[in-house]
Amino acid sequence: MITGARSRGFREIGIDAGALIENFKDIYDLPTATHDSIIDSLVTELDSDNCLGITRGGSHFVSEAEMRQIEFDGQRVRFKGDAIKGGANPTIETTLLEFSLANLKRIIPSSDVVTIGGKTVIRERLRIDDSDYMKSISWVRERKDGSIIIVTLFNPMNVGNVDIPGEDNNEAAIPVTFTGFNDDFTDLANAPYEIAIFSADDGSLSEIAEQFQAEMKSANAKLLEAQGAVSVVQAKVRAAEAQAVAQAKTDAANMTMPKATGRTSGSKYSAITEG
Repeated sequence: MITGARSRGFREIGIDAGALIENFKDIYDLPTATHDSIIDSLVTELDSDNCLGITRGGSHFVSEAEMRQIEFDGQRVRFKGDAIKGGANPTIETTLLEFSLANLKRIIPSSDVVTIGGKTVIRERLRIDDSDYMKSISWVRERKDGSIIIVTLFNPMNVGNVDIPGEDNNEAAIPVTFTGFNDDFTDLANAPYEIAIFSADDGSLSEIAEQFQAEMKSANAKLLEAQGAVSVVQAKVRAAEAQAVAQAKTDAANMTMPKATGRTSGSKYSAITEG
C-alpha cells in the first residue's frame, strides 16, 4: 500500500481550535521573539481584551485567489505561464460566543462607542475611517509537536453582516468574517496576510536527530559498499598470488638439468682412438 503517512507527519499536524488575538503581531514580530517568549505572551494576551474569547466551530482561514487564464486560438491544454493572478482576498471566518463590548466593536466595523455613567451605546456609521480598521488579527494555533502557528491578517475588518441571533436554550453565536487589507499603495505585490511558525525546541531537536540518523544510515551504507569493494580486490589479489605460486611450481617441475656423460663406443672420438 502506498501512503503519505510518515512519523514526522504526526508531529506537524495542526490541532485544536486555537484563539483569535488582536494586535498579536506586535508581539511575535519582535526580533527577540522565540517559541518560549510567545508561550509566555499568550498567558497574558488570552486573558486580555485583545483576545476575542470563546468561539464555536473553530475558525477558518481562506485566501481566495482571483485567477485569470490567457485564452488564445488553437489552445488545447493549459500551459505554464498562461495564468494571471489578479488578486487575493484573505479572510478568517469564525463564530463568536462572547458578547463583549470589544467584540461588538469588532463586529460592527464602522461604529462609535459612547459611555455615559453605566450606559454604553454603540452606533454604526455609514462612513468608514482609517481608524475603523484593526491593526492586525491573528489566529494562533498549535501543532502536535508543540510548535506555534500564527495566521495573521493585516488591517482586518469585518466585511460580513452584523448578525446577532438569539433563541431559547441556546447561546448567541455571532458569525463574523474578517478580511485583510493592505495599508497603502506601497505594497501592491503581496497579499495582506502572513503565516508564521515558531518551532518548539523538542520538535527542532527531533528533526535534527532524524536528519542525523538519516546521514548516519547513508554513511554506513557507503562504508559497507566500500568494504565490499575492498573485499573483492583482496579476493582478486589472493587469487592472483595463488595462480602465481601454482605457475611457479609447474615451471619448476618442467625444468631439466643437463647430465655429464663419458665417451661412448661408436662415437667419432672412439674411432680416432682406436685408429
